[in-house]
Amino acid sequence: MATVHRLNAPGKTSSSMSDCSHQITELDIAVSFVSQYLIHESLIGKIKSCSRASTTTHRKGSWMRHGIKVASAAVLAGLIVATTATPAAADLWPFDGIPPDKSTHSYCYTSSVTTGLKSYIPGAMNYLDSATNIPGVPFHSPCETTNSETDGTPATDVAWFEVWVTDAYGEVECKVRTASNPNVCDQNHTRINSSMIKTSSNAHQQYIKTVCHELGHTTGLNHYGPLLSPPEPPGAFGQPQDCMASGDVTRIGDVTGTWTHTYNPHHIGHINPHWA
Repeated sequence: MATVHRLNAPGKTSSSMSDCSHQITELDIAVSFVSQYLIHESLIGKIKSCSRASTTTHRKGSWMRHGIKVASAAVLAGLIVATTATPAAADLWPFDGIPPDKSTHSYCYTSSVTTGLKSYIPGAMNYLDSATNIPGVPFHSPCETTNSETDGTPATDVAWFEVWVTDAYGEVECKVRTASNPNVCDQNHTRINSSMIKTSSNAHQQYIKTVCHELGHTTGLNHYGPLLSPPEPPGAFGQPQDCMASGDVTRIGDVTGTWTHTYNPHHIGHINPHWA
């Protein structure tokens, strides 16, 4: 996983607040579930209207609050139906706003990478090559660390590191931009935290998922949180789990399943158009 994103639990207000404020709090809780799937801003307007209504006289405020309560509930219900009925691309691509270059997706090992980690990387690279439109995943040795402006050749796309990462199994960071376009990534530093992986209950499967996961980030894929409450979908509704899931592999699903080392159709649908 690159930067770890956390969803804060919705706050609760005091029960001594007005009926209108209490209804907003309930809606807020519901919105915290639905908002991550691109809820329309009209609901915000309903909540603001409710807030204004609470400043009127008690008698007038009562019927206004009731009407707003019904309208807000209807809007929310309609949005939930629309969201669940029509699967949508809820995630961002590229996840960090920096797309990779469109050439081959080459890779290399820095001196920090041990023999143990090296045993997991080629399989993930070969799968990426076979499952997508990427025109090859050549291995570079040593790592090319500068863009073409410096020496005429582009940097290696994926430079693997085996280093400590705070509170994460791994992370990806674009460290070299292309010479022709500073908004395009020429090289990602892909860091694997073996120290943390080795403490997991199934280190072998955690290595498999983490390498696939961080490699996915180098192609621009975003991660999702199946262990959050409520859980995030695998990129879009109706998609199967895949290695872009964040968290402990043993808590997400069957560790022997193919999801630990593959990308689902939605995520491949992000990669292929870029390299088409």
